[in-house]
Amino acid sequence: MSRRSLVIISATPLTLHFFMRPHIDLLLQSMETILIFNKKIDQYVPQLNPNVQKIHVPIRRKISFFQDFLSLVLITKKVCNIKPNAVVTVAPKAGLLGMIAAFAMGTPIRLHIFQGEAWASKKGIYKILLRFMDSITASLATHLLAVSQSEMQFLINQKVASRKKIKVLGHGSIGGVNLDKFSFNASMRINIRMHLGIPGNATVAVFVGRAGIDKGIVELFEAFSLVQKNGIRLYLLVVGPDEENILGRLINQFPDVAHNIRVVPFSNNVQDFLVASDFLCLPSYREGFPVSILEAAAIGIPSIGSRIYGLSDAIQDGETGILVEPKNSYALSVAMAELAHNDELRVRLGMAAQKRVSMDFVANEVVLRYVDYIESLINLGGMNFRFSILKRAIDIVFSLLGLVIFAIPSLFIYLGIKLTSSGDAIYLSDRVGLNNKIFKMAKFRTMYVDAPVLPTHLLAQPDSWITPFGKFLRKSSLDEIPQLWNVLLGQMSLVGPRPALYNQTDLIEKRTAKGIHHLLPGLTGLAQINGRDELQLNEKLKFDQEYLEKKSIYLDLKIMLLTLLRVILVKNVSH
Repeated sequence: MSRRSLVIISATPLTLHFFMRPHIDLLLQSMETILIFNKKIDQYVPQLNPNVQKIHVPIRRKISFFQDFLSLVLITKKVCNIKPNAVVTVAPKAGLLGMIAAFAMGTPIRLHIFQGEAWASKKGIYKILLRFMDSITASLATHLLAVSQSEMQFLINQKVASRKKIKVLGHGSIGGVNLDKFSFNASMRINIRMHLGIPGNATVAVFVGRAGIDKGIVELFEAFSLVQKNGIRLYLLVVGPDEENILGRLINQFPDVAHNIRVVPFSNNVQDFLVASDFLCLPSYREGFPVSILEAAAIGIPSIGSRIYGLSDAIQDGETGILVEPKNSYALSVAMAELAHNDELRVRLGMAAQKRVSMDFVANEVVLRYVDYIESLINLGGMNFRFSILKRAIDIVFSLLGLVIFAIPSLFIYLGIKLTSSGDAIYLSDRVGLNNKIFKMAKFRTMYVDAPVLPTHLLAQPDSWITPFGKFLRKSSLDEIPQLWNVLLGQMSLVGPRPALYNQTDLIEKRTAKGIHHLLPGLTGLAQINGRDELQLNEKLKFDQEYLEKKSIYLDLKIMLLTLLRVILVKNVSH
């Protein structure tokens, strides 16, 4: 398809609704956007944008090997048919299946967004398995995003993600908060309380989100019971789906306080229930960057949360809320009691939280940051599917052909190097490849073994470091023949920007800033046919940028032909 296309994969429409709805609406304006998710679960969720294509795949959250394999086959088939410029995955299971399918089909841009890791609070073999699955997802993705700094650091420390591949956009969060929607409304506060049977002068703690064990819902009920036993009158409002069917059991477990508990299974108007509350509780075991904390802050109410990664970014302890140790019902009850009876503290924390949100987490700015990032990946680094497949096919065919043709000449070159200087005939140089990943680039050695590891043009008296036979090899470009192996292995392409040395920091930084690092380095490129050694750094960068913007099979074939002519004419090679 000629128009740019993007596939977003999630296990459930609930995830897309809560976290990606505004992103989808914006992305749809500039590219074809296709959603893949399980349409048969969470059917109470409001309909997503009617103009976006939605494809059903029966992805399940929990591990089910047969069902997961079936889902993988279906996703792979869909990606193969659509041939998107990029695949974006959200949530663990969708991330694993989506990244495997996109990698297998050669999708050039594969982005996974981490939002809290299920294995962070697990133990034993189950934790090892879930962590391994996330590691596979991260290794197959070309780009990774975390929604908070502490989550990113956790993934790096756990060796799930590479520091070079993962990043956080802005101050964190995936969607920020809509300040127009989430604002205090006095009349709504009165109406909601009347509807729920909560006195107007009562203090209300609210929980918003999926009511599950890993969200700390058990500890919340235990803490609420402790607060009530200490004589502090407090109401608990739970807003969100009861996916694990746990709420009824918990209410029965604490019959003495059940009369002060209100449950709203799902609402598309969460802001109304936050307005009716006085502080939010989220004693979760794992979080990426919980949006409910920001939504509460926008209204002006503080939050109590677990001292874990993600929540420690969303709540500034003692400034915008209170952090307590996870799985500690007593500590949670102390914090709830403090906010329940200390009106001054509650107001102060709420005002600070509201100010922080208005400065750093405005929805339009956060969402636009994500959309711009995805579009930049596609514009700068994403070759269309047909081009990437055809380019790779040309690389394989011509590299194999070149290795066969130059097999006997390579043997004589090998012997010539060994007879004229000491050291190995093949030199493996640390070079910067796709997405700034270091790889070993092979060359016939043309310099003495004690030569400094610097670009030749930066050496004092470079000719003194080059062997007599090496001068011939460089002049004829025959020293580059072993790089055909790098091309065959997929570490390089026949055409692309020449790979930088690992210590060429200035060149690496400038290429990264322009998005050139998203290209495979090449045996030859525009710079090589327009001056090669005679060009200055900025001139080479201009040619690399031009190739990034104009890349095509026709341009590749033209560059290969002109390179061959310049090698024959020995043109623009100074050393």
